[in-house]
Amino acid sequence: MKTSEILKATLLLVPAIAWAEGNNEQKKTNIVFILSDDAGYADFGFQGSK
Repeated sequence: MKTSEILKATLLLVPAIAWAEGNNEQKKTNIVFILSDDAGYADFGFQGSK
């Protein structure tokens, strides 16, 4: 009984793992463009603004 359960689990997991590893498409680079209007150099926290 236990052997058949292990066999069933193996037969279900092996194709899923193979499918997941075969899905290695090259990912596109993410580009973030931030546009701000009427902001000075001291308006941002990393420039000393609080």
